Amino acid sequence: MELQEYFTKGIDFNEYIEIIKNDTNNSLYDYTKLNLARINRLEKTFKLSEEQIKKIKQITSTINCICITEGWCGDAANILPVIHEIAKQSEKITIKYIFRDNHTELMEKYLTNGNKSIPIYIICDENFQEINSFGPRTQFGMQLLHKMKTDENYKKEEFYIDLQKYYIKDKGKDIVTEFIDKIS
Repeated sequence: MELQEYFTKGIDFNEYIEIIKNDTNNSLYDYTKLNLARINRLEKTFKLSEEQIKKIKQITSTINCICITEGWCGDAANILPVIHEIAKQSEKITIKYIFRDNHTELMEKYLTNGNKSIPIYIICDENFQEINSFGPRTQFGMQLLHKMKTDENYKKEEFYIDLQKYYIKDKGKDIVTEFIDKIS
């Protein structure tokens, strides 16, 4: 399937939120519920700076993004609302969301170190030619992951706590900077 077909099948951010809210039979719904609270917090508190908005408004080319995600993913809960806010600032940016577990064939093309890590943003031009990708987390988040994988004293539980603390402290700044760099 071509990227444009995935984009066409995708849903917008509000539809995505409604679907994950109502997916109460999912065995991972407890994580989804926690993530909905994170998303809600970010929607209320996250604000782009005037400088960031100015950079976004300078984008002149059409950007079509396909975001591969799932409601239970903690990284997605911290990243999606921030990038959604970026897209709201420009009519040139459109994002469609698809569920990883329903599109395994596409996910296989965007593995991170052999893993199906999400969210992944596939950034395309107006003709749906891929120009870049972003995810599954910021560079600092990837450094934390690397530490967990290579330092036997740094446990998985510590990684998750440190990653969430980072997201809260950073307040979306790295996500904005890195994503804008990918689409500019």
